[in-house]
Amino acid sequence: MNSPITESNGKHTSVISSSVTKGQAKKFSFEKNILSPYSDLMHHSYVPVRMAYNSFEPESSKGEESFNSARSPIIFLHGLTSCKETWANIPQIFANKLKTKTYTVDARNHGDSGWSDFFSTDDLVNDLLFFMDAIHADRVILIGHSMGGTIAIQMAIEASERVEMIIVEEMFVSRPPQILLELPLMYVRLAPIAVQMIPDDADDIQATHFILDYVNKALPPGLANVHTPSKVDKSTMALRRSPDGRLSLKANMAALEKSLMNPEGTIKEVHGTYSGPACFIYGNQSPFQVSLDSDKITKCFPNAIFIGIDNAKHTVHSDNPPAFISAALQFLVNNTALKNRL
Repeated sequence: MNSPITESNGKHTSVISSSVTKGQAKKFSFEKNILSPYSDLMHHSYVPVRMAYNSFEPESSKGEESFNSARSPIIFLHGLTSCKETWANIPQIFANKLKTKTYTVDARNHGDSGWSDFFSTDDLVNDLLFFMDAIHADRVILIGHSMGGTIAIQMAIEASERVEMIIVEEMFVSRPPQILLELPLMYVRLAPIAVQMIPDDADDIQATHFILDYVNKALPPGLANVHTPSKVDKSTMALRRSPDGRLSLKANMAALEKSLMNPEGTIKEVHGTYSGPACFIYGNQSPFQVSLDSDKITKCFPNAIFIGIDNAKHTVHSDNPPAFISAALQFLVNNTALKNRL
């Protein structure tokens, strides 16, 4: 039975269904042109967008604890041009292991969420705060890959009271080197061209291989295959197929390109500290070399730990899922146990 949850602060009203179906995408929307209560985080008037998400509850065996309502929910945040489906079955595994609810959310201009001309880390953090309010989550655990890691980093420092702990996969605290800033810009320019050239008889996985091959051939030496996971499947790339069979990217590439052309206004280098538990996971074969930013990371996150994963590049959770799951779960279990003893 659907029971609408309505919240109002006098300036806007949001409605979200409270029913939960495992793996089912849900959406909520806010009216436009409202003044955000987090307006100090942004440079323009914040305009919320419709956001899509999946939620997962623990699947328990007979006699097992089914749900621990005292534990904070976990929100998984995907990388640039990706979508919530990139996490595959990982959120369900975490829900089962930790006996808590988990969520995967499509960022604005990605997946099934709404599109906007505005796209910055400030906007993405505000979107996350609004989402948390809509699901009545006072505090959360954040797990973010790449762009999602940037959101988690900024959120932890600027709204630390809302964050219990974070796991950052393959992202710096410092502004990334220029070549790594140029890489996503090249991708958002090349991928739409490749989509128009996909053979008519290609299925989704063949189409994904075609796009990745096209992009990799055009990239400078050393950067090819950075975003190509070891195993390509339907969760590798966010594609949409129209009724007539044509494929398109499930991302607002025009808005992303515009933002990436002005990284200084899009990606904010954070200042401040977060004293909660933080884990930075990186691929040992990744050109990002996150460990080289350890001094700045530990300055902002004094309790940070670093975990390098073998046989993994930039998409650690796709390249080596067992190692990623093991490392992340161990971190969460250890810190949850510590918190319970305090």
